[in-house]
Formats: sequence, structure tokens, C-alpha cells
Amino acid sequence: MSTAQRKILNLLVKKDISIKEISEITGYSTSGIRGRISELRDIGYTIITVGSFPKKYRLIFNKDELAKKILDLVEKRRMYGKRLEYAAIARVLRTDQNQVEAAMQKIHKHGMLIQLSNGSAMIVRKV
Repeated sequence: MSTAQRKILNLLVKKDISIKEISEITGYSTSGIRGRISELRDIGYTIITVGSFPKKYRLIFNKDELAKKILDLVEKRRMYGKRLEYAAIARVLRTDQNQVEAAMQKIHKHGMLIQLSNGSAMIVRKV
């Protein structure tokens, strides 16, 4: 991965961001940024556009990455044994509720999750 790709990816991890904002932070040209985003997509990163003006880019995590981020969040905030609302987790991790639900199913397969209701769950033990 090139330095430019790494810098852009690090910005995408933090928040939804426009090409103009990336350009102001990095000094890269807008066409160069578009090229690096295309390359990141080609090597497997899921980057979508959100909004219309200004159009922003968002990094979407796969289930494994998101499951790890959820478990890290639960550990950091000591939320074991507490009700976890998928919508709240989605807001904190800047993703959508469907992705959180898919990641929670992955956690459930490891015997760590109790489904409380549609849209919420509880993680019951550490990894």
C-alpha cells in the first residue's frame, strides 16, 4: 500500500470525508485522490459515496472487522452483560444497523451473544 493510499484510508476510518477535505489535509490533487480511492477499492476496501453536495466517501467494514470493533468497544466501555442497541452501536462506529446486525451474528456464532430482541443483544463473555 502506498503512502498516499494509507493517508487517505486513515482519514476514511475517522469520518465521512469529501475529496476537497482530503485534498486540504493531504495536499494531494483531487484527481489523484480519486485514483487512490479507486485503487483502494481494487485491493478490497469497500468505499461508498454518501450525500449529494458535497459528496463524501465512507469506508464500510466487513463483518470480521466490524465484529472486532464491536468487541473492542464493549471491552473499552465495560459493556459486557449490558443491553446493546444495534442503532446506537451503528452511530458510534459510523456504520449502518444492518452491518451491525450481521457482525453480531458472527459474534453469536462464537457463543458470546444473547439475542434480547430484534435490534438489541447482550455480549455475555470475553473472547
